[in-house]
Amino acid sequence: MPVSDNLTVPARTSSVVSQICVKLAAFLVLLLALLGACYFIKPAAIGIEPGVVLKWPDRVFDFTGKEEAPNESELALLPPDTEFAKKNYTSPNGEHLNVEIVLSGAEHRSIHRPEICLVGQGWNVRSGKIVKVPLKSGRSLDLMVLDITRPWRTPNGATVEVPALYTYFFVSKDAETAKHLDRVAITNLDLLFHNKAHRWAYVIVMARIMKGFTPDGKNRDQTLQMIEDFLRETAPTFLRSELPGKPAA
Repeated sequence: MPVSDNLTVPARTSSVVSQICVKLAAFLVLLLALLGACYFIKPAAIGIEPGVVLKWPDRVFDFTGKEEAPNESELALLPPDTEFAKKNYTSPNGEHLNVEIVLSGAEHRSIHRPEICLVGQGWNVRSGKIVKVPLKSGRSLDLMVLDITRPWRTPNGATVEVPALYTYFFVSKDAETAKHLDRVAITNLDLLFHNKAHRWAYVIVMARIMKGFTPDGKNRDQTLQMIEDFLRETAPTFLRSELPGKPAA
């Protein structure tokens, strides 16, 4: 049977398609309006107290900490009211822990997706997962753990991949998350519906995996355990929710 080239779309089908298009357009307008409101509404004075004390202890276990200033790229890229607390911890057997708290100011640009900066610094992000770190208070801390590597040229000219663990979480006075997108959602929803701003802190603990590089170097699991132990010990010194005398959540 020959098929006609002149196909007529039934009126009912055309009407349904029109309704879908109208609803989709309305949704997009609403979405743009919400995003615009989140962008242009000035943060309220409510909730700007940070969830951290901007200081690391001088000693943790057998680690001794040395203060470090923010590097040039941090000072150039982040708003001038961004605050920092950085230390490099070393132990007698040569283990290193690089720790940092980045505390946002009035602008939210201080806190960003960590993976972007890591790639810019020459690190390759291999994988990432969230682990729960039991704290002394009895609650657990969600910690993002990134397995990263970076090429390193040895003195004899060979190139090897140096592995490391880069761990982080975000915390404000009233919220805590290990996921960047969750932090963005919390920020925008609280600002839009509660006129409440969060002053986020970005807490970082990084350690190289030294197994095979030094005689007593730790493997991946041992390195992660070292980081978890460090955070469990230091949380009551810099997390306001964990300060002595603070009631458990």
